[in-house]
Amino acid sequence: TFEQALALAKKENKLLFIDCYTSWCGPCKMMARDVFTQKIVGDYFNPKFVSLKVDMEKGEGVQLKDKFEVRAFPTFVILNGEGEILSRLVGGGKAEEFIERVKSSLSEKGLLALQKRYNAGERGIEFLNDYIKALSEAYLSDECAKVAAEMLAGKESELLQNKMLFDTFVEHIDSPETASFQYVISHKSDFIQK
Repeated sequence: TFEQALALAKKENKLLFIDCYTSWCGPCKMMARDVFTQKIVGDYFNPKFVSLKVDMEKGEGVQLKDKFEVRAFPTFVILNGEGEILSRLVGGGKAEEFIERVKSSLSEKGLLALQKRYNAGERGIEFLNDYIKALSEAYLSDECAKVAAEMLAGKESELLQNKMLFDTFVEHIDSPETASFQYVISHKSDFIQK
């Protein structure tokens, strides 16, 4: 069970890696068949993680799906022994690439590290861009839109000149109530011309 796996991770001083899958998900089946069975993956995961595979449509998976806000499959959630979410990854990939994604997600550019910096008040534009990317990769779209709106606030007039700001607007702002959306609408001809 989830609770048993979490207790084991804490006891062994490891992280808990949860494969959130469904029986009908093609990429989930590919990960189980082609990636998790490879020696390189086992060599990386086994010393560092207690791994748990949970069908999100059966048993405790239904509650875990809500708890971890799983919206796409496969989603991989990494917790510490206290049950804090360190990382969320959505989508599979080849073994070496997947290992690199996991490593990166647990680095200083990982979701939890960025979240702590954000909660501590850091608001530099490059930092916010990294945080938005981590939120987007974790499929945390509501939080992503909130941080994107904050990043763009007061910088609306820079949207035409700053590609990073414009890309953030295009990818993450969908509410017409935001200042950046209103700016684009009121300067529509400038944006069309550019």
